[in-house]
Amino acid sequence: MPASRNGKPWTREETLAALVLYMHLPRGLFHARNRDVIALSKGLGRTPASVARKLSNIEHFDPNRDPDVVGSSHGSHWERDIWAEFSKQGDKLLEEAIGHYRDAMCPDYAIEHTGSDLALETVEGRDVGVTTTRRLNQDHFRNLLLELYQGKCCVTGLGVERLLVASHIKPWRDADPLTERVDVENGLLLNSLHDRAFDQGLITLDSDYRLVMSRELERRAASDGSDALAWLCSTRGRRIRLPERHRPSLDFIAYHQDVVFLG
Repeated sequence: MPASRNGKPWTREETLAALVLYMHLPRGLFHARNRDVIALSKGLGRTPASVARKLSNIEHFDPNRDPDVVGSSHGSHWERDIWAEFSKQGDKLLEEAIGHYRDAMCPDYAIEHTGSDLALETVEGRDVGVTTTRRLNQDHFRNLLLELYQGKCCVTGLGVERLLVASHIKPWRDADPLTERVDVENGLLLNSLHDRAFDQGLITLDSDYRLVMSRELERRAASDGSDALAWLCSTRGRRIRLPERHRPSLDFIAYHQDVVFLG
């Protein structure tokens, strides 16, 4: 076990290790009883309460969150600094952060993760690369959208988390890795069926946030007699439930209409 660092200022490296856990965990798990928090605290030689506070401090400066509503402004300058670095470096900074996280956790403390296998992958020392950073970004993006949409599909109100997908309006492959991939205004929280239809360009949104169906979908619905397809088409014209802040960007919606939607 590392020597105790309780009472000592947090370093940049420790803050980056905490950033990995912050992006991995839903906000409701930022507390000292969480097993992931306890595991990282052991790896860093700090108390679980100290790590939980650090997660809250990191949250305060997350540009996708409202600092007037969530998080804590108390802490070191590192929290603000790492978000500024992330805006310039993106995945390169995450690769460094995952390395620090792995160093803190390995080899003695195999994390008892909650929900994602990313933590175990890093503990086991697998290569840090595109797959790992993408998974971390996607975990963070999903956590943000679940909070923003209060855990409910923006079309149907379905609240079963396992049936919900964090959908990109401008697809991941086309989105700018520094400014668009984890931008919550480029996201919708959808049930699995609407997500797949949206991803395939079978449905889109108009500028009033109402669902538009493609001609192909309308044609198939009229001919194949599927109850599921009929239900999907029954949501035509429905206005999605909008969050109080960070509404989906009309620029991203226009991109989806022009590039993804089949028309």
